[in-house]
Amino acid sequence: MAARVDAPARRDRRADRPRRVRRAPTGVHLADLSDHSRVVRPGGRRVSGSAGMSAAARAVRLPGAVKPGLVRGLVSPFAVWQFQVGASSPLTVVVGGVVTTYAVTGVVGVPLTFPIIGVCLGLLSVGFLAMSYRQRHAGAAYAAMAVGLGPRWGVAGGFIALVSYPALQIALLGLFGVNMADFAGTESWQVWAWVAWLLLAAVGTLRYTLGQYTVAGITIVELAVITMMSIAAFVHPHDGHITTSPLTVSALWADQGQIGGAFALGVAAFVGFETGPAFSEEIKDERSVVSASVLTLVFLTGFLTVVAWSLAVWTGADRIVAEATSALPFDIISRYWGATAGTVMGLLLISSVYISMLSFHNTTNRYAFAMARERVLPRFLARVGRTGGRFEGTPWPASLVQSGLVAAALAVFQLAGANPMEDMFVWLSSGAAFAILAMLVLVSVAAVLWFRSGAGGAASVWIRTVLPIVGAVAGTVLAAIIALNQSLLLQLDPGSGWQLLIPACAAAVVAAGLLYGAWIKGVDPVRYAGIGRGQPDPRTEIDTQLGAIRG
Repeated sequence: MAARVDAPARRDRRADRPRRVRRAPTGVHLADLSDHSRVVRPGGRRVSGSAGMSAAARAVRLPGAVKPGLVRGLVSPFAVWQFQVGASSPLTVVVGGVVTTYAVTGVVGVPLTFPIIGVCLGLLSVGFLAMSYRQRHAGAAYAAMAVGLGPRWGVAGGFIALVSYPALQIALLGLFGVNMADFAGTESWQVWAWVAWLLLAAVGTLRYTLGQYTVAGITIVELAVITMMSIAAFVHPHDGHITTSPLTVSALWADQGQIGGAFALGVAAFVGFETGPAFSEEIKDERSVVSASVLTLVFLTGFLTVVAWSLAVWTGADRIVAEATSALPFDIISRYWGATAGTVMGLLLISSVYISMLSFHNTTNRYAFAMARERVLPRFLARVGRTGGRFEGTPWPASLVQSGLVAAALAVFQLAGANPMEDMFVWLSSGAAFAILAMLVLVSVAAVLWFRSGAGGAASVWIRTVLPIVGAVAGTVLAAIIALNQSLLLQLDPGSGWQLLIPACAAAVVAAGLLYGAWIKGVDPVRYAGIGRGQPDPRTEIDTQLGAIRG
């Protein structure tokens, strides 16, 4: 039998043994800076409370306390492309955007606006995509502005995203309600808008990839139906010949006072192509984000140009303004492809609007998650669903809060008796498009400064400086044209000062972000210094590709 050792002796022996100290990873992940109760110094001993915190980083939580983050490798390159195209919603653009632009502005050269805007947005996206490729961040524009222009500007960029994308959802809820009411033969668009909101709130909390193949199938059929309509228009042109006058500069500049409205809805047609970098933390390959974004922009530029041109070819350039109604695309396809094709187009329009809303909803979730992870927003918004469930990798608290705010705004519009098309769709989509255009201009400036600081590694002077500067100038000119020449689109008197309300609201959002950023700097300099610099924590980031290795 072993000799008995009394308790004091046992304690003495344990005291003589070398102490084992748990160490934390040497990299500081800003996602973990909010835990002050049980922390360890990077590479050092465990401490209690906030003792021993340095100015550079407070501490890292112990691995056991880490909560799951976004899922690495969950989103495929094709999924990014389809949701970018889905966010732009080509059929919605044709029925709700192109014909509205023709009818309201009286500009015959609407097709020419798309290649002009496409080139401008392409230049603006160079710096944005270059930065997104080099630093993965769910709040892409927010992070780019933070590291390029300063943390306060990053908060301002995040505010633009958090206001603009939900505004687009509200605009599309009105459009969904109107189209669904027409399709069902009812008068109340409000009920259908709430049905769409309920579906959006429910699906928005689910895993991003659930139903992606269904969405892909719907998107492909949607593009095929639009193509069928355009083919019918070109095969049966007005007066037997295909007119090219809508593609001339003279047709675009014939009424310079209304060109701003044409460009405003034109920019809104492209909104969505810039959402890809928000999924860079979940993509299998960072290069896929760049490829998908470029492909989306090139595709939309060519596709929308041809489709808008085809409508003028079918009616005749001299009659397109008078005959441009939301029924025009349905009349064309029903006449030459049958009534069934027209019915299918109607159903696809409803699904197209919903997919667009869902894409903007998911993008907003990522921005809210990224900002909450760095404690710019409340920390609970950075929670995500756990592995293996329907909510896997989804920032579900951010989704629920966003749905609640959208519901409140929708209720206000309905109680105020707002027109779902003239007040909600036109004003909100134009305002959101202007704000996102301004955000891309600021990101281009941020990219130039970021590369000049020595960050970003090797890149050509065209990527680092020339193209982003040209894009910023072109985007500023385009924004000025829109701001000063969209009175008719907004149902205002020509030259009315009320058209400046949209840029004023965008400026107010930026100012609010700058002020909030300054407040964070005053109360918590460490948190302020980390704005835009948080990276996915390898302890929390689940990699789906590891499953294939284990299998």
